[in-house]
Amino acid sequence: MKLLEFFKDGDGLYSSTRLMMLMWNACVASVWVYMSIKTGVIAQIDLGVLGALGIAQAAKVTQSFSENK
Repeated sequence: MKLLEFFKDGDGLYSSTRLMMLMWNACVASVWVYMSIKTGVIAQIDLGVLGALGIAQAAKVTQSFSENK
């Protein structure tokens, strides 16, 4: 599988929801790793951030479900 194929939906079109999901996860993971390294302790992730990640994941699942119907 090519890297850019990950961003395509079942019709072969690029999916902005997949890009949003990837960017949220990459940003949160980057900040978490940076803060953990900087402080020398595994950083806590705020519940609001986890909620936003959950909403992004739920949006992707909902979007995929609606495409397949």
